[in-house]
Amino acid sequence: MSQRTIPSPTVTKECEGAGCRRQEASGRPRRIAEGGSRLCSTCGHRFAGELERLPALYDECGTLSGAPGDGAVAEVRASIVDVLRSWATVVADEAPAGGGAHDGSPHTARTVAELSALLVRHSSWLAAHAAAADVTEEVARLVRRARQVVDPGPRRRVPIGACVEPDCPGGLTAAVQPDRPQLPARIVCDVDPSHRWLGHEWLQMSRLAAGDRQNTR
Repeated sequence: MSQRTIPSPTVTKECEGAGCRRQEASGRPRRIAEGGSRLCSTCGHRFAGELERLPALYDECGTLSGAPGDGAVAEVRASIVDVLRSWATVVADEAPAGGGAHDGSPHTARTVAELSALLVRHSSWLAAHAAAADVTEEVARLVRRARQVVDPGPRRRVPIGACVEPDCPGGLTAAVQPDRPQLPARIVCDVDPSHRWLGHEWLQMSRLAAGDRQNTR
């Protein structure tokens, strides 16, 4: 009698990324992590994008030196350096040498731009690391704090759905400033910040899309 092979059950893991954990806290389920990773595609792209944005935020905070809130500026800049250097050390010490993890180690990567570039190159490795939840949360927190220092005005954020750019896994958020109603809302993708529109541009796009849908009926 032939033996029948019983397939192993497929094990799916929930994403451990900072974005999915915040999503769960608001009552929505986490997405499923990609194979070989602890992050879903959206959180993985967001993590790499936030790492790429940190050098510019670091420099922008530096232009505020001497302004009111200078202590907060110095604190967030120091935190950016400390966090990036800490995770760069993890990469240099633990990532397989064959993967080039020691090219640009913390011993040679000294600037924020160099440290950020090192981590971006190994963002997939970090996404599969046991501490993926920690690194994504720390990086996301740095980005939020730096943005608050650069633009401290109160802002209301409203999620409005998936990014409309082709093949982009991000989500769109509309940001408005209640204390400055003369400023237009800004719609920004949380994965690729180059995907952005002002409120009137978004409204025009929505009307065009609605017209296209009617014409195809």
